[in-house]
Amino acid sequence: MVNTEDFIDVMAHATSENGSIERACCQAVKIDDSDGLGCFIGFSASVICKVDFYLKHEENIQFIELTDLEYTIRECLVSQTNEYDKKELELGRLLTSREKKAIRKVIWEPITSEFKRKWCGSIAVIERLLRKNEMTFDPKYRLLIVCNNNNDIRLLDELSNKLKGMMGNVVISNTSNIRSSLINIIPAI
Repeated sequence: MVNTEDFIDVMAHATSENGSIERACCQAVKIDDSDGLGCFIGFSASVICKVDFYLKHEENIQFIELTDLEYTIRECLVSQTNEYDKKELELGRLLTSREKKAIRKVIWEPITSEFKRKWCGSIAVIERLLRKNEMTFDPKYRLLIVCNNNNDIRLLDELSNKLKGMMGNVVISNTSNIRSSLINIIPAI
């Protein structure tokens, strides 16, 4: 039997370049890293990608990824615009919706692929946990992406739409607003 309470930790972003750490106002079960649930139940840190934390409420499992995506998203948006312009100049006409969609798919593929790997790896961790704890319910999975407070989460609309197509319920928030997006609250001590 695995006691997930042993892995409850305050949700915090990675240390920033200036040495600060942005922390959330609550806790969740830590999945990733060498001291997380994933490694404890047999997934080495380098074998599969996983989100940082998860919460459970009844049959709902909410994966939580804390990340600073602003630079990556801005880079994708600029690349997307540049590719549209380049292709329109090359063709001598405006792009069709289908052509724009094909360009967006290529540009956003690395980031969507990373989230897909984390999604699948995290499901593997939870499914193994359920087997080890002899629990028999069919979880309903969802994803919460928590950006740093200085990130403009409106920039993530494109990513959100792409992930919703793969994962269903995806919510994007920032650290200061995380509480309203959680399915269960474990207050920070």
